Amino acid sequence: MEMDMKEIAKIVFDHGGRLYLVGGAVRDIALGKKPKDFDYCVTGISQEEWEKLFPESFLRGKDFPVFDLNEHTASTRSFSPSTKWARL
Repeated sequence: MEMDMKEIAKIVFDHGGRLYLVGGAVRDIALGKKPKDFDYCVTGISQEEWEKLFPESFLRGKDFPVFDLNEHTASTRSFSPSTKWARL
């Protein structure tokens, strides 16, 4: 099922999470261009919750949870002292 950003955000928000648009899409929108893909940082829901909410997504991250969902990419995060961060 093809989903747009508003649909994904509503599902995440309805389950207590927050969704932030990040990456090149932010730049493209700021420059008045149409983004080719969308990257999000998702907080407030776990990796397991994401997988239940979006069973059609697939995990591709090895060191931290990164999921592909059509042209959307999401990383689920919990902002705690124990969170491991990757340097990009």
